[in-house]
Amino acid sequence: MIGRRCARVKLWWPPPRAGATGDDIAGLVLASAELPPGASPARLAANLPARGQVVDVFGYPGNPPRPDGAWVTATVRGQLPGGRHFQLDSAAEGSLRIQPGFSGSPVYDRATNRVVGLLSAAPAAASGDRDSYAITADRLRLAWPEVLGPRSTRSRARSASGVSELTILHVSDPQFGAQHIFGGNGLTPADQAHDTLFQRLHDDLDRLADDPGLRPDLMVVTGDLAEWGLRSEFDQVVEFLAALAEAVALPRRHVALVPGNHDVNRMACAAYFGDQEADECEPVAPYWPKWRHFADAFERFYEGVEGVSFTPDEPWTLFEMPDLNVVVAGLNSTMAESHREEDHYGWVREHQLRWFADRLARYRDQGWLRLGAVPPQRGAPSRRRR
Repeated sequence: MIGRRCARVKLWWPPPRAGATGDDIAGLVLASAELPPGASPARLAANLPARGQVVDVFGYPGNPPRPDGAWVTATVRGQLPGGRHFQLDSAAEGSLRIQPGFSGSPVYDRATNRVVGLLSAAPAAASGDRDSYAITADRLRLAWPEVLGPRSTRSRARSASGVSELTILHVSDPQFGAQHIFGGNGLTPADQAHDTLFQRLHDDLDRLADDPGLRPDLMVVTGDLAEWGLRSEFDQVVEFLAALAEAVALPRRHVALVPGNHDVNRMACAAYFGDQEADECEPVAPYWPKWRHFADAFERFYEGVEGVSFTPDEPWTLFEMPDLNVVVAGLNSTMAESHREEDHYGWVREHQLRWFADRLARYRDQGWLRLGAVPPQRGAPSRRRR
């Protein structure tokens, strides 16, 4: 039969049983190095797709029968407690649904061209149920790290201080917006296909990965993600950063986002001042509504990542990366920013500095690498504040 290959079981994690957890994962090794024509290795995603993301699953359903196999679309409903599995919902309008003939199939994310998991449980076709469950890509890596684990960037010699060498990808000031269009600007269709910030970065990072073998361990993005802090601009930001993180196989817990002055929405800030005036109240610094769209994009990007926050009480972030022994202090220098021109200067505030100093002390004692990330911004008119 065309496409059939022999393989042997190299690894097996048994299914759950009484008193023990399990995953029912088998690792197969081809008996011959020869692959079917046109076959190429699939790549595991670094991150779970967001809730509501559409994915594809290929299988061999029996109701109705498809002896040559068929694709089914499904929607990600979110990760289950424990982080081992995530839930899928088969499309209601389709004639085919995920069923037992799909078990063990990869779950493919067309947006990133990555495999996000492995289907582990499917309802009987006759039941009418649409819920199915898949093992996460992280769990697959853990099951077979020698094959599925991330590629080693290089052997990291320990320095005298005990801190490993790291490669950091630093991105700053993309300013997505009407005046900073990354895509579709070429004069010809061929130019337009390559005229994107993501494509240029991806090409450069691929070259660095090949020679001299540099692959980032973490990414720091220091401000001015958007042009005017608009919701539509942050939609582009989230899409761009998600694609970039996947391209370099970085989990989002290894990405640090810090706001810049262009990430403040001046119209939202002016509206807040107007509402306060209408209620005969004084605006309360640092004017939280000005970060409304940044905070929403921040929450969407870090969905499912524990311990990362940007809140009205603490509009800054400490990014803890224990598997790297790294902590990043994401300083917010836009505390004084508002819609008023006299407030357009960088200012961190004493309270924020003390907050970070108190928390970074224990990481210093533990020998972690401590990084501070803050966008450059012009000083205040007053020399004292500058």
